[in-house]
Amino acid sequence: MITIYHASDLHVRTSILGYINNRRVQSLLEKISHYHNTHCASDTAAAILTGDLTDEGKAGEYTKLQTYLAAIDPRITVRVVPGNHDNGSGIGFSRQSAVSFDQLAVNMGFDPQFINKYNKGYPGYEPYSEKFTDSTGTTSVLVVYLNSCCEDGKEDFATGTIGMYQLNCLEKVLAERGDIPCILCLHHKPVDRAWPQFVMDLATEDRKAIVYLVKKYNVGAILSGH
Repeated sequence: MITIYHASDLHVRTSILGYINNRRVQSLLEKISHYHNTHCASDTAAAILTGDLTDEGKAGEYTKLQTYLAAIDPRITVRVVPGNHDNGSGIGFSRQSAVSFDQLAVNMGFDPQFINKYNKGYPGYEPYSEKFTDSTGTTSVLVVYLNSCCEDGKEDFATGTIGMYQLNCLEKVLAERGDIPCILCLHHKPVDRAWPQFVMDLATEDRKAIVYLVKKYNVGAILSGH
């Protein structure tokens, strides 16, 4: 068996007012570990956190977050994608915050380099994907991690965008995966919504493209935040 745990929008804080929220975060992650240990200990497992893991992308918030994540059962692989709050205050871009997010990923053995968009000459973000296989080797699932912040202007990360380069890369991954079930992971909601579109959802054109690809390539599930 393969077990996938999904959580989002932890919004870890360093302020006194964030104490109650942080306790809830700790409790949630402890419950994931306890459930896995009690019910799914023999399963291949991953905990996927789809963005806004910190509230303002501050160094102290990332330090607290890493402490909480380190307490997760080591048999569970932890994966993260960035949300708009992980890159700064929620609407404003901070390169240092983005660097801190990348370092968090590296510390978990996961190096997607989400901020490469801001390196001179980089054409766009290429989504990271990996295959999880159960202990018997008979069941596999492909998990694709998208960055719904990387193509935004540096002034506003609230509305999510993926960008044509990343969408083209995504289609190639989906087309080449064969019969393996697939899960897409991103922060901003990619599903069709009633009008008007909520300001923090995925931008309209990217949302339509994701819906198209999901239907065309029979994607099994989408994990998102917000």
